[in-house]
Amino acid sequence: MNRVFARSFQSIPSWPIRIDARFLSQQSNKPNVWVLTDGGIQSTLLGMTLGKRLGNTTLKTTKPSQGMQLLPPILQKFIVSWSSKRTRSNDQLPWYLETQDPWQGTPDYVVCTSPLAIPACLTASTETNLSVYAGFPSIPFLYFDQVVLPKYEAQGKLAKLGPYARQKNMIATNMPVLDIQTQQNPSRHEHTAIVVGGYSPQCRWYSEDAATLAENMRRMVDHFHTKLVVVFTEKTSEQVKERIKSVCGDRPEITLWDAMTEVDNTLERVEKYQSIIDHAARVVLTADLDYATAHAASRRKPVYIAFGDRCRSHLLHFQRWAREKHITRKLRLDKSRAASRKKQVDHSTDPFSYLGNHAAWADGRRVLEIPNTLEHVVEELESKRMEKITGKRQQ
Repeated sequence: MNRVFARSFQSIPSWPIRIDARFLSQQSNKPNVWVLTDGGIQSTLLGMTLGKRLGNTTLKTTKPSQGMQLLPPILQKFIVSWSSKRTRSNDQLPWYLETQDPWQGTPDYVVCTSPLAIPACLTASTETNLSVYAGFPSIPFLYFDQVVLPKYEAQGKLAKLGPYARQKNMIATNMPVLDIQTQQNPSRHEHTAIVVGGYSPQCRWYSEDAATLAENMRRMVDHFHTKLVVVFTEKTSEQVKERIKSVCGDRPEITLWDAMTEVDNTLERVEKYQSIIDHAARVVLTADLDYATAHAASRRKPVYIAFGDRCRSHLLHFQRWAREKHITRKLRLDKSRAASRKKQVDHSTDPFSYLGNHAAWADGRRVLEIPNTLEHVVEELESKRMEKITGKRQQ
């Protein structure tokens, strides 16, 4: 039987096995996406969210040189245009840029999310790729192929220029662009994440207000017996850091993490930040961090806002909308002596926002319309890229 089986096996003709090349090159056929940021948490989160959905993403942390940063943004644009006319290799980093990442390659998309990365975005932009700025740029929109901007920010910042619909190269979204990937069931901890921003023209709070925030942190530890992880972002000034450290630096229950100085790698910085948010029982943010607020709400965390009464313009509209949709609440600690013995018997009582009766927390992922917003932006960008490559208007 073995000989017969062997002969019959040998008599079978050997057919060449072919593997579909489209299957093997599925990843390589994806567009190459450069995400240009200044290393900040908010800008990197936004850029990586959009870049991962467009194709194979390469993160590049770039900034202009110190002398370049002293110039107005429009003059920086003219310097980039003048330098690009000179003979220069595509793989050579221009003299006015500083980066630790390699500059080699030809991207199909250039996604910029920070004003400091605009010179790098203009340098990398060519006739064959699509330059995208996510946010409100510091130079006119016409220098980018597309600008992705939430409507609440567009209505506030473009009001003096007329209706935002006249900006033909702008993709207006109802909500911020957020990642559709959900957290992978992290182990729940009882620490409270405190994310500290900084002064901005639309949300004016100062180092004196930081002392009040630090006292609230001590009160959380003393009365509510919760551990704190305080995150200093790219917007946090040295005066604010010193005020908080002077009040809370000696408490073992409070961990201070300076995201911009303690971690050099941008990806590691963002991954650690997301881990802090995912493992937190609740998140407290200053009102100037609108994208970080939406990001925390999208992770289905109870979100409390400090200095919300200091907001103006688009931040005021966003924070009011978030409270009305029950994805955030105003930070207002219960200062009574019995606060530590109170138990939250229903959703209407909240020791972190004790004044008034509250509705139940809403599902942040559903309110923020994450899949619809992201898919709409990606479809628009892919269509605009095909128009630029083929020269034909897409239907």
